Amino acid sequence: MTKIPKISTPIKFAIGGSLLVLVYFLTRNKEIIPIVPPIPPVPPKPNNKQGTQYSYGAQQYLNFAESLFTAMDGVGTDETSIKRVMEQMKTYDDVLALIQAYGKRKWSKWELWDINPKPLTLAEALTSELSSSEINTFVNVPLRKTQYQF
Repeated sequence: MTKIPKISTPIKFAIGGSLLVLVYFLTRNKEIIPIVPPIPPVPPKPNNKQGTQYSYGAQQYLNFAESLFTAMDGVGTDETSIKRVMEQMKTYDDVLALIQAYGKRKWSKWELWDINPKPLTLAEALTSELSSSEINTFVNVPLRKTQYQF
């Protein structure tokens, strides 16, 4: 009769751990990514106004959205560029069109604790980049004439 050599305890743990990792990777569920519409929902207009009052064409709103994205992406925030874009918004519908044109955008910068950042809407981006007093100064004050407030 052949004698089977005893396996030491550390080797048992290594083999058992490897099997557990293998079983985990073979049986884990795939990550479920929710389907998010590309355009975030926008709030209704105040006083239930009918009709639309756009001051610009669709391409201009995309240009405004790109200017905002550029002002907030990368190192630092260009508050004067944000204010300059917000001053261009003349009506409530202009702000809604800007929000839709911005959609959800993924920034190139990331924080150490957030390796895979999620795309942000315009409101989320402004809140992330500006303090509440800066939002008031550079966003809400220029938008006062539109009756929209972030």
